[in-house]
Amino acid sequence: MAAYPGQVEVVPLDVTNPAAARRAVRDTVEAFGRLDVVVSGTSAGNADGLRERIEADLFGVVHVAEAALPVLRDRRAGTFVQVSTGRAETSRLAAEGFFEVLAAEVAPLGITVIIVELGDDGDPGRAAQAIVRVVAEDDPPRRLLLGADALTAALETGAARIAEAEKWAGLSKSV
Repeated sequence: MAAYPGQVEVVPLDVTNPAAARRAVRDTVEAFGRLDVVVSGTSAGNADGLRERIEADLFGVVHVAEAALPVLRDRRAGTFVQVSTGRAETSRLAAEGFFEVLAAEVAPLGITVIIVELGDDGDPGRAAQAIVRVVAEDDPPRRLLLGADALTAALETGAARIAEAEKWAGLSKSV
């Protein structure tokens, strides 16, 4: 944040509280005159149980997105960045699914969505620089894989899905 004085503000926020999310967006717009990028993330399993993780990781990012969406929609521009840990947790996958659907809905409005899959072996400072870089791109990736383990996991998952689809292609085509 020090590299962007007067341009970036980290807002502490209880994401489980929709009114707090609306206040954070309102305060940001009042302070800067606009809102360009909304960054949210999953909790990496910090909550006690599944219900608490889903409340924070899924409904929390939904509350923030719902609060920011009217501002970005009015501007017909902006970016949502969802940062996820490399673990395949239910709450993380649910949040990513929400952002996949949101991406399709907001693309015609000039709003982009970037889902960042952050591996365990990456450098946080370089990861932040990579996120800033892709946000500035005209055609950013839908999914940004940061860290060698995140890339390896995505490639392995993709290959397994392709292999399974090819294995069952005959049945798929017969229906």
